[in-house]
Amino acid sequence: LPFTLSLQDKLTKRTFMFSVSNGLHEITDNYEFKQFRGKEYKGVSYVKTCSDGNVWLGFNRNGLTRVNERTGEEIHFDESTGLFDSSVRSIEEDKEGNMWISTSEHIWKYDIATRRFSVLHDDRFVKGKTYNVVSSAVGPDGRLYFGGTGGITVIDPETELPEKNDIPLFLESISVHGEYLSGGV
Repeated sequence: LPFTLSLQDKLTKRTFMFSVSNGLHEITDNYEFKQFRGKEYKGVSYVKTCSDGNVWLGFNRNGLTRVNERTGEEIHFDESTGLFDSSVRSIEEDKEGNMWISTSEHIWKYDIATRRFSVLHDDRFVKGKTYNVVSSAVGPDGRLYFGGTGGITVIDPETELPEKNDIPLFLESISVHGEYLSGGV
């Protein structure tokens, strides 16, 4: 089978192999390739097994899926659930069990307690600079590192993320059916 990437999960020592077109497979103890959970997960770009036993699957263009292997429950996250960039590059877990996800141009935090996403914006990742696939690590001190063409974003998970500021909107003109409205905006 042709694969693009392989990862050995640090927590469980499971080895996963995957590609966008060939789906997700696991190498068994007797060196066989088997589909993860017997399903065809296409478009996988990252796999992370977490301390709570859940497996998080990041997809190239289809967001995230959290799989509880004990119960079989799958929860999918995409634009409809607050993740507005669905091209997952890497996934890491912090000491509190929160998930940190790099997408094309953003780092997302999924707070396990509140079950909500928040976004961290690094100004170096704009204008065509993106995070790389499988380019993340957790340091010995718990800091998270995500790399890409804009450099490395370092995150201390114990630091509060700033509240999202609304983007100011300034209108210079308004036209209806090609005619500009008078009176200013």
